[in-house]
Parts: sequence; C-alpha cells; structure tokens
Amino acid sequence: MEITKINGEEIKIGKTSITVKGDNGKTKGVIKNCNVINNLLPPRTLFEVAYKLRKKNIKVMDFLQ
Repeated sequence: MEITKINGEEIKIGKTSITVKGDNGKTKGVIKNCNVINNLLPPRTLFEVAYKLRKKNIKVMDFLQ
C-alpha cells in the first residue's frame, strides 16, 4: 500500500510499520520498513524537513516527540 492512498482511514503505528484499518475493522493495507526520522537525520536536515511539513499544515511536534 502507498502512504499517499491513506485518506481518513484508521491507522495503527508500530515500530517499523503502519497498519491501515478498513471500515469493518479488518486490515486494509500495511506500509512496511518505516523509520523514525529524528533518529536517522542530522539536526540540520531534521529542521529542514520540519519546516517543509509545517508549510503543508502537518503537525510537526507530533513527529518529533
């Protein structure tokens, strides 16, 4: 499943994956091999990503904590 196809569905975030649930509560799709960005990026790059996310009205602090 592509992350761009998630639109208002219920999601469950795991350590390395995101599970998308359908209306009936069953798994609709799984996005694998996810990484936490603040563990992988140097601070300068992290702030650049945070700035771009903020410009798109994505809550940045939810991702950085």
